[in-house]
Amino acid sequence: MIVHRSGGHVVTTVAVPRAPRSRDMCAPTHCSSKVFAKAAADGSQSLSLCGKVEAEAAGLSDAEAREFREELGIERAGLDTMIQRGYGLLGLQTYLTAGEMEVRA
Repeated sequence: MIVHRSGGHVVTTVAVPRAPRSRDMCAPTHCSSKVFAKAAADGSQSLSLCGKVEAEAAGLSDAEAREFREELGIERAGLDTMIQRGYGLLGLQTYLTAGEMEVRA
């Protein structure tokens, strides 16, 4: 998976099979278009995150951050998207277990 931070810096590159790309966090730039093309050529999945949007949302309450992302047409936080895609690429699943004393994921 290639994670591209808006501004042209690749922050993470891991060779994995390519999966369909969902809506990106920010509109693609010339540089991000090159990153996506490279990922496609390598058979990898790619994701673009906008650092300014993520930083601004991080400083808001949960309700305000949700509303902020909705206004921008972003379904979920960038970290959540990256985790979900990573789990999918690795074939991982999360199970919740509950007992008398605790609940675990």
